[in-house]
Amino acid sequence: MRPQECANRRRAWSAVGSFAAISIAGAMVVGAAGCSPSPRSLPCSNDGECSAENEAHAFCVDSRCVECVGRGSCGGHPCAEGRCQIPCKDTGACPDDRACSDEGLCVRR
Repeated sequence: MRPQECANRRRAWSAVGSFAAISIAGAMVVGAAGCSPSPRSLPCSNDGECSAENEAHAFCVDSRCVECVGRGSCGGHPCAEGRCQIPCKDTGACPDDRACSDEGLCVRR
């Protein structure tokens, strides 16, 4: 192979490598931006850490901030997997900070 052909191939592979590195870095930035922690996924060691971050998820259960720990924290409605299960037929039946989902439960907006 002639020296000029080798130089051209090196430049081509260098460009491919640079493009790949930039693409990977860009995907990481976009992925990180889309995965900002929600209050439900924040790690915690006590209720105070959760309520300081977001009063709506004020309880620390299994090292994660959750909305409820039982009926008492859901206004008498069931609590399942750290979320209040408030039944509804339309958004008018939900508290102000919630909307009625297709599953017939009030969910936070």
